[in-house]
Amino acid sequence: MDFEKVKKYGVYASAAGALLSGVAIVIFPPAAVGIAGVALAQAVAGYAAAAAAVGSTVGVAEELWLNRVRGKVVQIFGPKGVGKNSVYDAITQSDDGKPDATSESTKKIYEDNSRADLNILKGQPVPAGFFKDIYEVSGERVSKWKEVIEETNPHGIIYVVTSCTEYRKKGDEERKERFKLETDGLYEVCKTLRSLKSQNQSINIKTFLILVNKADLCPGDRDNVADEYKNELSKYYLPDEKESLFDFLKIVMGSKIPIRVQYFSADYDQRSSQPYKDHNSKVILEFWLDILK
Repeated sequence: MDFEKVKKYGVYASAAGALLSGVAIVIFPPAAVGIAGVALAQAVAGYAAAAAAVGSTVGVAEELWLNRVRGKVVQIFGPKGVGKNSVYDAITQSDDGKPDATSESTKKIYEDNSRADLNILKGQPVPAGFFKDIYEVSGERVSKWKEVIEETNPHGIIYVVTSCTEYRKKGDEERKERFKLETDGLYEVCKTLRSLKSQNQSINIKTFLILVNKADLCPGDRDNVADEYKNELSKYYLPDEKESLFDFLKIVMGSKIPIRVQYFSADYDQRSSQPYKDHNSKVILEFWLDILK
C-alpha cells in the first residue's frame, strides 16, 4: 500500500488491521475531530465497508476513497465582473497576483483545468487535497451556461454576486441593474438543473453556495450582507414562476441539498488578512464537506 499517497490526502489506513479482519480500517489524524471528523469518518467507513464486502484489498479500498475525493467537479458561475477568477484564485491560493478577467474573445467557454489544488484548506482536518476540476465560466453569455452544466454535471456550484457589496453605495439604478443580471443568471442555472431532473438524468450536485463577494468593500456591513442578499432573493418574484427566486432554487435543489449564502473576500490583498482569511477557509470547508456527504 502506498502510505505516502494516502498521507498526502490526510487519510491513514491500517494495512495490518485490514489483513487480519478483512475490513479496511481508516484512521484520521488527531486533529480530525468534531462535526467535520464525524462526517468524514462516516463517509470513509461507508466506502471501506463496501470494499470489504466484495472482498477487496486495502489498495482497492484506498482507491475507492481517493477516487471519491478527487472525482469532484465544481462550477463557478456569476455575471461579468463579480470576481469569479478571483474566487478560483482564492481557493487555489495562487501567488500569481491579481488574475486576468475571463473573456470569450480570449478564452474558451470554460477553463480546461484537470486539477485544482485546494490550498485554501491547508491545515484543516479534511482528507482531500484537491477538486478534480473547477471551472470558471465567462459571465458574458449566460446562454452558454446550460451546455456547461450538462457537460460537466458538477457536484457543487458556486454562484458569485456583488450587488450588495460593490454596488452598495452606488445609485439605485446601477444596483438594480447588477441585481437583475445576477438573478437572470441564477434563474438560468436553476432552469437548467430543473430541466435535467425532469428528464430523469443523473444529477451529481450536492450543494449550492451563493458567495457574496467583495465583502471587504463594506467592512461595516460585512456580517449582514449574506442575510441581506438572501432576503432580497426571497422577495424577488420571477415573471414566469409562482415562487420567489430563492424558493424556486430550494424547490429545484430539493430538501436534502443545502443552499448556503455566505460573504467572501477574494481580493488578492485582503484574503490573506483577518478576518477574511479564516472566514474564507471556513466557507469553502463547509462547501467541501457538503460535497463529500
